[in-house]
Amino acid sequence: MAKLRFIVVGSGWRSLFYWRIAQALPERFELCAMLCRTEEKAEKMHREYGVPVSTSAEQCIALHPDFVVVAVNKASIAAVSTEWLARGFAVLSETPAALEVSSSVMTTCIGWCCRPILFRMRFVKQVMEERIVMSS
Repeated sequence: MAKLRFIVVGSGWRSLFYWRIAQALPERFELCAMLCRTEEKAEKMHREYGVPVSTSAEQCIALHPDFVVVAVNKASIAAVSTEWLARGFAVLSETPAALEVSSSVMTTCIGWCCRPILFRMRFVKQVMEERIVMSS
């Protein structure tokens, strides 16, 4: 199976979980870039963790990721997820896609990306379980 290439939008502590997954399973996942809001944060993430970083959405798009992980604060997650969905990417939202289920953004996100993301999450879980069994 070809490895899945992805970007992470956001550079907080939750975003680092996806970096660790890519590091633990390099045959399955490749983190193309972590999109940071500022040069300072990008430099810090690269210096401290070795994460490939960018401050440009256009540069991230040019990397042709298979999907986008959105790991931003709850107040921004709906707008950021919608932005990446509108660009044609499958989006894995780290937190709920909207603060209210009745939100039109939540409905849009569920309609556009729920099935592919559930598949990918099942795949990640299966890979992680295989890895645990193999290391036992």
